[in-house]
Amino acid sequence: MSQIVDLNSTSSTDAFINYLLNDINLDNPSGSERLINNTFGTWLNSDGTLSISSGIVDLTYDESSIFVNFSLNAKFIDKDTNLTFNTAFNGSIGVEFDAWSYLASNKDLISVYGANKTAAIKHYVNHGISESRYFDTFDDLQYLASYGDLINAFGSDITAATKHYVEYGYKEGRSADIFDEWGYLASNVDLIKAFGTDTKEAIKHYIVFGNSEGRFTNLFDAQSYLNKHADLRNAFGNDQELATKHYVEYGFSEGRIF
Repeated sequence: MSQIVDLNSTSSTDAFINYLLNDINLDNPSGSERLINNTFGTWLNSDGTLSISSGIVDLTYDESSIFVNFSLNAKFIDKDTNLTFNTAFNGSIGVEFDAWSYLASNKDLISVYGANKTAAIKHYVNHGISESRYFDTFDDLQYLASYGDLINAFGSDITAATKHYVEYGYKEGRSADIFDEWGYLASNVDLIKAFGTDTKEAIKHYIVFGNSEGRFTNLFDAQSYLNKHADLRNAFGNDQELATKHYVEYGFSEGRIF
């Protein structure tokens, strides 16, 4: 699908260009500066001001990518020499877009669009960016680790897990995050030795090995740990999550018992 934007008729040209070149999630967050430097070369070695006077932007998108092709007319005023340069430059930007993740990260969109990926990316282009919507907050590893039936069905395929949440999990009322990664580490001291406090690696381990090995996530007794250590009770009260995290981060290496 394609969407043409005439910058001459855009109410906020500067804001649009700033969004286009900076906020569309380029791998290089300084993408606009890089593109402009490539275009104007040494003109930007000294301070100056650049303004976009007019141009055309063509947004083309499908279920997995956004492509931006633009032709802009610009004026650069060199601060030191006060010389003015009028020029035109063309460019293009390609951005990968995970429509499944965008839907999973915005539950209200699942209610509206279901599993329609084309509608999801169209929403992101037309509304999601201006609304500052996130498209990568869904924790696919957490969701997968939270349900043994999904691990059995998908293995470590996080794309399939995200798709499942959009198509079925949300409607089934499944929580996207019930796996206790700190409890898993605390309950398996060999994993503390192997991964330290790296909870992401711990989650991956459970998906690939721990589930099939029958490993537990709740063998660590956080209340007992608190009861045995007065300094921790003073620090954390009865917060068992903080106590579990403390054991992984410090308690185990300190030789504390629980």
